[in-house]
Amino acid sequence: MRLILLFAFFVLACSSDRQINDIQKIEVYNVIKSQELSWNKGDLVGFMQGYWKDSAMQFVSKRGARFGWQATLQAYQKGYPTKEKMGNLSFTNLQFTSLSSGMAQVLGNWQVIQNRADTLQGNFSLIFKQFKEGPKIIIDHTW
Repeated sequence: MRLILLFAFFVLACSSDRQINDIQKIEVYNVIKSQELSWNKGDLVGFMQGYWKDSAMQFVSKRGARFGWQATLQAYQKGYPTKEKMGNLSFTNLQFTSLSSGMAQVLGNWQVIQNRADTLQGNFSLIFKQFKEGPKIIIDHTW
């Protein structure tokens, strides 16, 4: 009888953890979709709401590392000064991994179609941390 109770407790504990991970996945997915929608409206500040608004936030690309929310916003504004330059962004092939309680990684592909002839594309790895206002990207590796 004790063994059955221990097994039942273990099953409930595992299913509870899985539900938390499912909720975390949905919240992170919503951040990514919100970023995509903001970008496609030409709203860089809205796009940046998915990032941790802190000087310790990291953005790493083939051009090097950038630190801070504000520095990242300024780089996006410089690289994409108009809605036309921003084009249409899509994120695909999303793979979610729970790293620990309150931490997740998302791997995927990005594509920006600026016009019929110009398409930018690449890959990304995002590290999300859960904050009281929801999950935010604390590290972005984009290449």
